[in-house]
Amino acid sequence: IKVPRTTTTTTTKRPPPRHPRPRLIYAVIFTWLASCGGRFTAPFLENQARFTDAQTGMALAAQMACCSLVAPLGGALADARERSDGERHGRVGVMILGVVLGTVSFLGHGVVRYYYLGDWSESSSLSGSGGGSSWVMIVWHFGLRLFYAVALGLIMPVLDGLTLAYLKKVEAWGGGENADYGSERLHGAIWWAVANIIIGPLIDLWGFKVLYASAILSMIVCIIMTVYYVNAINEFEATNVMLRNESPSQTDDMSSQHHSVLNSNKESISLVSLSQMMCASFYGASFLLSCFTLSMGTSVVENLIFLFFDYLGGTNTLCGLTVTVTVMFEIPIFYVAPWLMDKVGPGSMQHAACVAYIIRVLGYSAIPRDQIFWVLFMEPLHGVTYACSKLSGVEFVNRLMPEGYEASGQGLLTVFQGLGGFLGLSG
Repeated sequence: IKVPRTTTTTTTKRPPPRHPRPRLIYAVIFTWLASCGGRFTAPFLENQARFTDAQTGMALAAQMACCSLVAPLGGALADARERSDGERHGRVGVMILGVVLGTVSFLGHGVVRYYYLGDWSESSSLSGSGGGSSWVMIVWHFGLRLFYAVALGLIMPVLDGLTLAYLKKVEAWGGGENADYGSERLHGAIWWAVANIIIGPLIDLWGFKVLYASAILSMIVCIIMTVYYVNAINEFEATNVMLRNESPSQTDDMSSQHHSVLNSNKESISLVSLSQMMCASFYGASFLLSCFTLSMGTSVVENLIFLFFDYLGGTNTLCGLTVTVTVMFEIPIFYVAPWLMDKVGPGSMQHAACVAYIIRVLGYSAIPRDQIFWVLFMEPLHGVTYACSKLSGVEFVNRLMPEGYEASGQGLLTVFQGLGGFLGLSG
């Protein structure tokens, strides 16, 4: 029931503005990830760096270990900049720094190849005359993967933390009825699939050198769209404040409480204390152990599976198609994430992820050579594994982290997942 105003002054009440969403950032970041190799990274290293299978596994294992160590520091840095005076978008700045560093690191593979060989030949060898010995090139490419890992440590936990903080802020503004993590995250999955289905045929046509151009282009798009997002958020916040001043309500109290909590957290909490919060209960320690062991298996599949598909006779186009099939099963899970969390909780979703992974790898082992099409029937299970494990991990940590430490919490989760991936790829 609306009570009419008793004042003689007529005021036109404007509708609340449509707020920008992090889904835009997920879209451009996951397009950039695919453009910088993505799941094609293993064959990319074998082609451009002339790595053996063993060297590729070692490089990717080192990359995961480095990322797991940097991620909590990157998340803590982003949260600290967000809480500091005068920093309204500190997390975004750290994330863009990671994108630029990652792009430069990735391009380093091509710069060295061109300098060393003098051409872009896909069949040229990195050993032999000119420019140095092969072990120097191996060290160089290993180093580039470590720098790329640092970039990922500045991007992935920060992106999730940025989104979780945004959702809390929107709820405080009174506009969070249609906002949830899954609805934002699914846009990353969509554009990950779109990018891979485009990149696969391009690699078949022109070779892996097309990734250098796509990396530069996607980095530029990332920067442009992130600037747009920041400006849109600033405009929305200014308009929202003006509307609240015109018609104060209970939402103002919620927003004030939100800012009060952030101000009360100016005195930072250490990463050690945050990690103790995550491991304080038997359930929490068991959940993190499950994340660790599941990552031991999924890291091998996610990083090296395209080499297995090549062994089975697959093309890069088909490899890109497998990603699309995977994402087709991720999207509905991300979409109904709030319902799943309410009905089954993060623990049961983690169980589902583990079961789907076991069935999937057993299915892979039964596929005969030259019958690559059977992998398309296994890929939906990867969608279940990835979406369920991602949602369960983010939700588990988010429930434990205090306000203002969203990125730090996701970075700590990356430590367990990254170290598990390191052991899996090193085995």
